[in-house]
Amino acid sequence: MLHEFKGKKFHFIFSKPLELLYAVTMVAYIDKLTKDMDKKHKKIFKDTISTVDKMQTKLTSYMNWEMQYFFHKYSCIYSTTMGVTIYMKYLLHNHEIKSIEEMLQAIDDSDEKVMLSYMIEDLYYENYNRNIRDVYNLDKIINNPLELIEIIGNLDLLDIDVKQKLIESIENPQETKKRYVMFLRQFYEKAYLPFEDDIDKSVEPALKLYYQEFRSNPEKFSRKYFLKDINVFGQEILIHVSYFKCLGSDYWATKKGTECLIFGSESWKFISEEPEREKILAFLKAIADKRRMNIIELLAEKSWYVNEIAEEIGMSAATTSYHLTNLQELGIVDFDRVEHRFYYYLNKARLRELFHEAMKIYLHE
Repeated sequence: MLHEFKGKKFHFIFSKPLELLYAVTMVAYIDKLTKDMDKKHKKIFKDTISTVDKMQTKLTSYMNWEMQYFFHKYSCIYSTTMGVTIYMKYLLHNHEIKSIEEMLQAIDDSDEKVMLSYMIEDLYYENYNRNIRDVYNLDKIINNPLELIEIIGNLDLLDIDVKQKLIESIENPQETKKRYVMFLRQFYEKAYLPFEDDIDKSVEPALKLYYQEFRSNPEKFSRKYFLKDINVFGQEILIHVSYFKCLGSDYWATKKGTECLIFGSESWKFISEEPEREKILAFLKAIADKRRMNIIELLAEKSWYVNEIAEEIGMSAATTSYHLTNLQELGIVDFDRVEHRFYYYLNKARLRELFHEAMKIYLHE
């Protein structure tokens, strides 16, 4: 379903290949996700949680091992996993693919060096906030394992395990690709396929609902579900409505300029105005974190690019983005898009408003 707004094309889709990835990640992290959910969220997502529980029973010991190998989160709980990076890079370069079988075949048919380059690019960028291709001729050194291992060895990763996995992949790229594809095929056939039709049918009403809501007021929709001004997006935007995406939204972009947004089919049930006291509690909890206060102090001076903030306060870009998202949800922080960069700024009026509301509630002023 397509809707054009201000010269931008917004495609509301349900991508079967993309949903397989979200099924894998949901199965991999269901214990942590449900632990962090409150009763309200658990009730809303009870059908999804039930489906995931059933999927888990179909996993073999081998599949569990491989799932943890490729989808174990590194650095911090909100970083992207090796398995997610690989899959999304392939999908974004082949977003015209419609079926899961075709997607898995595309990965299988590719050169293993392609997979390797995807993994290295992502980790290098997270570590140095720079594209590795701006520093090295990656197409040339991808065939030089010793040089690649030296580059990876210099990465300052919080989780040494992921560095070891990447070195193993450099030393055995063909084996890594075969293992990855074999796991995805088995997961699809044994765990996902029995529920595929029900998942497709479940998402269809939500897809239509969101599309109609977007058409009625695109700007309000973007703020409500993506916490972003609609003007920050480019010319071609794919909006995937996911059965397995429970909280928040994800953003990916291709080199060709196509952007992809992912959020949940049940999101509309809990994205609403919070009671004032709950909103203030969330605000006070957010600013109690020293790292978020450091970000607020920086943004009080001027607008900053996310990598500049990360460098200034000594955190990774991924960690900084996580905290910025938390502040965005409260309306304290917003951003403007300048070409391909997002510059964050402090919404001082909103910050004053929240402090004022906190005093009204707790000091009865």
